[in-house]
Amino acid sequence: MVTTSYESISSSYILLLGCVILLLVLCICLYRLKQNARLGPRYWPLLGSVFDISAHYCHLHDWISGFFLKPIHVRMPWGRVYYCTVDPVNVQYLLEMNSVNFCKGKGFFKRMEVLLGQKELHESWIMRKWVASEFSKPSVCDLTAAVMKKKT
Repeated sequence: MVTTSYESISSSYILLLGCVILLLVLCICLYRLKQNARLGPRYWPLLGSVFDISAHYCHLHDWISGFFLKPIHVRMPWGRVYYCTVDPVNVQYLLEMNSVNFCKGKGFFKRMEVLLGQKELHESWIMRKWVASEFSKPSVCDLTAAVMKKKT
């Protein structure tokens, strides 16, 4: 009589294999539930959020703006994490009050030079905010409209 491979394996090994498979399926289900419940793009181990960002690339700005109900963090490959916020209070705190606690290397300042200017943020940022408030006054807006009307 020929014995099959199932008969030669003891029942305890089959039970152990079944438990491992069940545990693996349970872990995958819990991981997917956790991913669906969080705000922000899905994170995949080793690959980060690249798949979700690539899938929504054609309407990326609209897709991302839907996440900004509260500040989110996006994990990218090689351990990089980007924190995203549009809350004016958070942005003001980050730029004015406590900018030294947030890492901003040379690459950041090179990309943001148009907005931030040549210097770091402290006194130049406060001056930019003051100038912006002055230029948004109704008298300046009326004067600008009158000058533009004369020129056209």
